[in-house]
Amino acid sequence: MPTEQSTIHATSVPAAQRGEPIDGPHAVTSCLLLGRMLFTFGASTQRIQDSIAYLARHLGCTVDMLVSYDALLITVNDGATFRTRIDSSRQTAGLTLVGLVRVSQFLRNLPRSHTSPAAIEHALCAIRDTPPIHSVAAQALAAGCAGAAFCIVNGGDPVSWLCSFVAGAFIFAVRRTLAARGFNFHLTVFAIALAGSLVAGLLAGITQTVTPAIALIAPVLFLVPGVPMINGGVDIVDNHVTMGSARIGFTVAVLVALCLGVGFALPLLPVRIGPPVGPSGPWETVLVSVAGDSRRGARVPE
Repeated sequence: MPTEQSTIHATSVPAAQRGEPIDGPHAVTSCLLLGRMLFTFGASTQRIQDSIAYLARHLGCTVDMLVSYDALLITVNDGATFRTRIDSSRQTAGLTLVGLVRVSQFLRNLPRSHTSPAAIEHALCAIRDTPPIHSVAAQALAAGCAGAAFCIVNGGDPVSWLCSFVAGAFIFAVRRTLAARGFNFHLTVFAIALAGSLVAGLLAGITQTVTPAIALIAPVLFLVPGVPMINGGVDIVDNHVTMGSARIGFTVAVLVALCLGVGFALPLLPVRIGPPVGPSGPWETVLVSVAGDSRRGARVPE
């Protein structure tokens, strides 16, 4: 289990200066809630630590924490007693930019708000439970546009743009359905890569596009977890090596699931899609997708 030990001593602010006693139970709950929200929203380890320390300073406490990919442990010391709580991770780190912005705004407004620990906890829960801004249809449209855009930048013809658009929207719909049912994340990635590749490949055969390999690969490119990979590198540079290694390992596992999904879809397609030279079988397009050289598979061999 990858862990990252970190001890942060936030400057203690006497509670008397704010005219209210230190509420230890609510303080540790609020700090733990903030840390879990930032992890789920895709924040780096250093940002999680700094944010929790800032909140603890506002509450007049010192905080020690253990941050890992599997759990978050926090000890809050109010000067007289200390309380420790641990929260195990029940989901993977994603990316919610709106959530990160709202948390940052909330923390910036803390010195002027002088809210109680209970009110802080309520405000954080409100941020966490805020529904998505955009509708499901708008998100599916955006996923389709992302697939078409990846197809365009990789040199696909206009017909393949349409194939990638439909496959990208289909992938988002299937992913949302499986995620709502609580399926294993990596099996979900494999399933949607397989289903999306089948849809894109079938459409490429029906429309007779001259760039079927690009139409096949482009819709799954937006599933590549770039943010966890970047955060993993940032964590390693910031000396949070185990946490960074866990994030990068997660990225590699997702890439493997994507490649396997695309590779297993190829034998099921009625047309052969792949580069004109190279290893035979389903691994040819997998190798092309890993290498990022999708132009080699732009045409169906005669």
